[in-house]
Formats: sequence, C-alpha cells, structure tokens
Amino acid sequence: MTRVASALSQAREQLTSHSESARLDAEILLANTLAQSRTWLFTRPEHELTHQQLGHFQKLIEQRQSGVPVAYLTGTRDFWNHSFQVTPQVLIPRPETEILVEHALQLIETHQFRTILELGTGSGAIAVSIADEKRDLTITATDISQQALNLAKANADMIGINNVRFIHSDWFVSLEHHHYDLIISNPPYIAQHDIHLNQGDIRFEPKQALSAGNDGLRDIRLIIDQSRNHLNTGGFVLLEHGYQQADAVRSLFSGYHYQAIETINDLQNHPRMSMAHYIQQTL
Repeated sequence: MTRVASALSQAREQLTSHSESARLDAEILLANTLAQSRTWLFTRPEHELTHQQLGHFQKLIEQRQSGVPVAYLTGTRDFWNHSFQVTPQVLIPRPETEILVEHALQLIETHQFRTILELGTGSGAIAVSIADEKRDLTITATDISQQALNLAKANADMIGINNVRFIHSDWFVSLEHHHYDLIISNPPYIAQHDIHLNQGDIRFEPKQALSAGNDGLRDIRLIIDQSRNHLNTGGFVLLEHGYQQADAVRSLFSGYHYQAIETINDLQNHPRMSMAHYIQQTL
C-alpha cells in the first residue's frame, strides 16, 4: 500500500520538470482524489491510499504532466471568497483578476452605482463575487458562449447568489437599449499569433476567450467604443488588459473622449487594468 507522504513525494518528482508549482499541484490533486483538504494531508502522512485512489491519483498526475491545468483536473478554482466550478469551456479565474473585483467594488461604493454590467462573464467569477458583496444590486452578466453562461448560472446557484441576470450576448448585441453606471470586463487581449497561446496552461483554455486579433486590442477597442452608448452620464468602464497594453488602452480611452483615465498595477506591479469615465457629449 502507498501512504500519503510517499504518494506526494513521487508525484512531486514526476511533475518537477513539467510544472513550476509541482509540490502544490501534487497536494491539490491528491486532496481532490481523497475528497479531503491539503491540511488533512499534512496531518495524516501515514494514511494509506486504496488501489483505486492511487490509480485515480496517478492518472491525474499523468494528465498534469501533459500540461492539463490543475483547475480543469479538479473542476474548481478558488477566487475571491468562493470556489468556482470551471471547465475547458471557460477561462480559469486568476488571482490578478481579483484586483478587478476590488476596484469595481470601490467604484460602486464611492459613486453609489446601482447598475452594473460584466461583459464576457465566463465562469461568472467576477459578477458573482461582486454580487455576493453587494446583495442589494442586480448585476447583468453576458457571454457569447451558452456553455459558459450555463456554468456561470450553476456557480451562482451553488453559492446562493440570486442577484445576477445572465444574458446570452455577443458583447452589446442583446443590450441595445440598456444603460449602466459601471461596465467591467476581462476580455480577450492576446494577439492571435502570440507564442504564449501555445505555452503552459493557456494551451488548454478556450481560444475565443484569449485571442483578439492581430494586436490583441480588437475587443478592447470595441468595448471602449460601444460602451459610450450604454453608459449613464459619468459612468465608468473598467477593463483588464495585458501588461504591455496599458499605453494603447489609455490612448483608446482618450481617443474616444473618456476622462479621468487611470491604470492599475497587479500583484507583480505590472500595469494590468485601466479605467475611465465618460461624460455624454452635448451638441
């Protein structure tokens, strides 16, 4: 029989050349196999795995060796205050995107915003996290993928969130007459020929949620432009973008006559998101 400690040791060795977080990956996958927490693993290193558990764990390790993201193997990823279901049909929520939630909540509180729109909700992590903090608001969340919307709804139901309205839409197409105080999005922003699309976990994530034209700015450009027709006076747009795109995004905001343009750094001090507000032009 194989004990927890030896199973983890062997898995770490197998993953060392395939993952920068071999130890963490092994712990998460074994905890998932045993339906226990990582803390439980640390306190029971002598616990013996059954043949079935060991076989399942080894299959997960082999898939991780081939590059499959841990979140897709376990079907979950922690984000903000909850664990969200994820599938290969949606992006895996990342820690830096929590800063988007943080600044959205600050804007909502500071300006007493009441109408919030998230474009491209994916797993629903952003909209559901904001809705959980602001139960008195109804948030609209859209996605072009019906599979993503179904998953986002399932996440909202699982967490007990009933103040998010999910709409199937290609950006603003299904929102013709609606206006909002705050529009937020983590849109695709990787150039379609970027080599990173063929590296690491990104290889397994949906390309339509990652890639945005030759310069990576196709969807950001569209959102900044069309948001003007869907913002209440003085409303804000808050977007995540690539760390090398900050100047281009600020230029787009400026070119479309937004004001108070600001870029925000992520946990690695890289410029990761930008925001601006729009005053309706009068003739």
